[in-house]
Amino acid sequence: MNTFTCLLMFFLTGACLLLRRERKRHALRIRTLEEVTAVQVREARMQSARETRERLGQDLHDELSAALAAVVHQIWFISRETPDLQMKKHLDSLRVRTGHIYRSVREKSHLLYSGGADSSLDHSIKAIADLILPGDIYRKEIEIDPQAAGALDAGQRTEILGMLQEAAANIRKHAQNATEVFIFLYKDETGNIIFQVGDNGREFKPVSAGIGLTSMRKRADHLKGKFRMESGEWTAITVTLPGRSDCEYVIR
Repeated sequence: MNTFTCLLMFFLTGACLLLRRERKRHALRIRTLEEVTAVQVREARMQSARETRERLGQDLHDELSAALAAVVHQIWFISRETPDLQMKKHLDSLRVRTGHIYRSVREKSHLLYSGGADSSLDHSIKAIADLILPGDIYRKEIEIDPQAAGALDAGQRTEILGMLQEAAANIRKHAQNATEVFIFLYKDETGNIIFQVGDNGREFKPVSAGIGLTSMRKRADHLKGKFRMESGEWTAITVTLPGRSDCEYVIR
């Protein structure tokens, strides 16, 4: 076997090994993407169920609960005006029983509206973070405020998860020597919703906006929010979304 043949076999073997490694990496990326997509689909379904419960709770409170409150008040008024003591006794008993029903309906409306409200988004965020940022490489600090999560509608949740996916992928690609990651979702003092993702990797100075950053900015714009990136000792992206004070659910 001459030298040329040996070199050719060496390069062919190397090329085969490189191709096999790239196939494994590509398969891993596809599997991760599929798992992330499954988390997002599950979150969307849970959000749809949550919004259905909210509507039922709101209707139960606004219609049946309000009607029962009116009945209780009317029974009390009639009882006060009637001179018949026996009738007054029956009316007072009826008012008490109706009052119990009213309170039961009111409590159920609260449970339907807020029951289990927002552990699903918390779980989805943690699942995506664990898929893209494995725990054996990154120590993660994740804090999701239930009130902030509860103020997000289905579209906002979908975009938040999409931005998290892009931010986590950027950390894997560009955050050299990063060992710690934080993910926060909370309300600020003005009622705005703040979403932050950051890492302690080496300072990141993009020459131009890559696909990931551009995608996150577009998602923030779509939600009429503000996108900001800071890089220093920590690199972080911050998305500020307007609060939904006009949509708050209030039961008196």
